[in-house]
Amino acid sequence: MPAEPPSGRAAAVLRRWDSALIATLLLVTLAAALAVDGFATGRNAQFLLLDAVAIGLVALPVTLIVVTGEIDLSVASTLGLCSAVMGQLWVSGWPLELVVLTAVALGALLGAVNGLFVTGFGLPALAVTIGTLAAYRGLAFVVLGDRAVADFPRAWTDAVGGTALAGAVPAAMLVTAVAAAGGGGGGGGGGGGPAAPSCCTPPRWAAPCSPSATTPRPPASPASPWPAPSSGSS
Repeated sequence: MPAEPPSGRAAAVLRRWDSALIATLLLVTLAAALAVDGFATGRNAQFLLLDAVAIGLVALPVTLIVVTGEIDLSVASTLGLCSAVMGQLWVSGWPLELVVLTAVALGALLGAVNGLFVTGFGLPALAVTIGTLAAYRGLAFVVLGDRAVADFPRAWTDAVGGTALAGAVPAAMLVTAVAAAGGGGGGGGGGGGPAAPSCCTPPRWAAPCSPSATTPRPPASPASPWPAPSSGSS
């Protein structure tokens, strides 16, 4: 089979939805830099990247969930409950090292609850995570209420919000980039990641599809040029 020319591969990449998304993001950024005073500054870029760190770290595992044909709507509530517990424990006088470990363990426990209901009991992931979304969000309000906790040690906040690469990129963004590079190695680029579900094996939360829509029909047998034998012939 002849190899595809480079122009054909480039055209295929440009037709992908993620290429269109990146192009749209670049156009919006360029328009904002030209129209908004102070947008095209290094300080504003640092704040934008720092705001994207939490979203990126949450989106990475959700990508793997979606690739397997499932969905998790409770990730934001899980993050909120872990953050609320972290703030409450810090206000209560716990050492910050133990607070961080407790918040990480709580996040793993909350995710395991979702996994138990989905894989253990066979319930639809959509229904389960809608329920835990509301439950975890309510528990977060019970734990911390409407208070805000922001008096964490300066050394810790500087380590998370500080910059690297000559002061151009937040240090936390480097962690996100490393996690994305490690998680994307076995993904959809032909690596060893799980394959996307086919139409005839939809996820449990999706409506089933008809196999006839994707299963090819066998070709019809060609007509024989010879007449069929009569029933009375020997």
